[in-house]
Amino acid sequence: ILNRPSPGAICWREKRFEALVDGDWISGTIDRVVLDSDRATIVDFKTSSLPADTNPQVAAEEHRPQLENYRAVVRRMTGLGEKDIRSFVFFTKTSLLVEV
Repeated sequence: ILNRPSPGAICWREKRFEALVDGDWISGTIDRVVLDSDRATIVDFKTSSLPADTNPQVAAEEHRPQLENYRAVVRRMTGLGEKDIRSFVFFTKTSLLVEV
């Protein structure tokens, strides 16, 4: 997930934004966005530890509202469609990548 998918791909790291989304003003910083031809991949890094008995998918789902905001912002910034943007949570301590 940290490699460039193709020579023409563009990577945004720590991309700051402010935007009006569904009538709400939101601001933040997206950890990583990779733009590759007609698609985008959003990765949100989480450094907190997951307890051994925690289902990673359930833990990632807790971040869905945040990632949905990021997806809306990336759609506005790029003009890509909903289906052209994937989003992931990467749990750094366990190296787990979970799509949300």
